[in-house]
Amino acid sequence: MSISDKHKVIYGIAKGLRYGDEKGHKEMKGSELAEILNDLGYLTDDGEKYTVGTIGIFSCISAAYKSFKKHDGDDHRAGWIATAFVDRNGEYAWQE
Repeated sequence: MSISDKHKVIYGIAKGLRYGDEKGHKEMKGSELAEILNDLGYLTDDGEKYTVGTIGIFSCISAAYKSFKKHDGDDHRAGWIATAFVDRNGEYAWQE
């Protein structure tokens, strides 16, 4: 199973957030990730841009988590995705 470029981008952002800066781990709102993916030209499965405040970006985060978990057979890299992105209430944005 190969991992899509979009999911690799999400993982790369999660990895960067994990190591953060001298203060440690950081998190990003789903809305911020949506803007980045839109700027890079990635679309939803329906061929639309990600819209802030909709479930699309959170489905994408969940899909990236599942993709890495299935590919790796464990939660190591998937776990970085799971703890990197939050909703507007600060809750983790992925669902298994």
